[in-house]
Amino acid sequence: MLHLFKSTNMKNRKLLIWLAGAAVIGIMAVSCEKSDLADMADMEEETLVENVFNDILATVHDAEARADELVYTSGAKKSALVDSCPVITIDNPEPGVWPKTITVDFGEGCEGFHERVRTGKIIIVVTGRYRREGSVKTVTLEDYTVNGISVEGTKTIVNEGRNNEGNLVYSISLADGKVTLPDGKVATREVARTREWVSGENTFNPWDDVYFITGQVTGTNFKGVSYTHTILTPLEADAACRFIKSGTLRFEADDRMTCVLDYGYGDPEGGCDALALATREDGETRVITLRFRHPRFLR
Repeated sequence: MLHLFKSTNMKNRKLLIWLAGAAVIGIMAVSCEKSDLADMADMEEETLVENVFNDILATVHDAEARADELVYTSGAKKSALVDSCPVITIDNPEPGVWPKTITVDFGEGCEGFHERVRTGKIIIVVTGRYRREGSVKTVTLEDYTVNGISVEGTKTIVNEGRNNEGNLVYSISLADGKVTLPDGKVATREVARTREWVSGENTFNPWDDVYFITGQVTGTNFKGVSYTHTILTPLEADAACRFIKSGTLRFEADDRMTCVLDYGYGDPEGGCDALALATREDGETRVITLRFRHPRFLR
């Protein structure tokens, strides 16, 4: 068993920026519920859920990258987890031996960046290297919390191989996703998405990676309202841009109007900007400025 600790890596920081951009999906979808944006609490709650699961995904990617370096290169490079305090262990660290179990252990409390205190464990079972077709990562949580918020669920990431364009495609699912606030409120989430790696695979430049995201998210918010997010045209996630650059997303919720968000509204030529166009089913439209607001629970 191999024990590891962490430093910093530009590629991994880039991943965090990309994930932050993906979190805009949750931030802006809820804003369509009412044209006057009166229900700001729902927006913040949805952002919270999206951020919690994206934070876990970032940790998983970093832990796997760290493990891959330690197993397949001579000497550790400067990379690893989002935060410095957890202990990482790898079962079966020998090259070519699969599966490997990577455990990220935050113990009884470990404070990392942005004053986030995590407890418990993230356990990752990996059947092969990230770029190998058919490789699978299964992520489970053991008594995991972040700033007192309990998180549950099983995430599965599968390398589906290359599509007709020659791009690597990954399917990402979340089953039994659940977030419980310190006051006992519960939100649930199920995810079925696909990420196509369309640019940057063959370079060492950490800022030229581009993914196209498709798929759907379903769940209930902290008020018990059921919702569905469906990507209508692929969302373009560019590592060099803080925001989703293009694509459309439909948001549906119980007893509320359907809304479609167009992320390419501000710059149809594909530039990086913070504008999206929300269109309700009654034809009302609103230009929205995308923002990054950290929920109070994660500050």
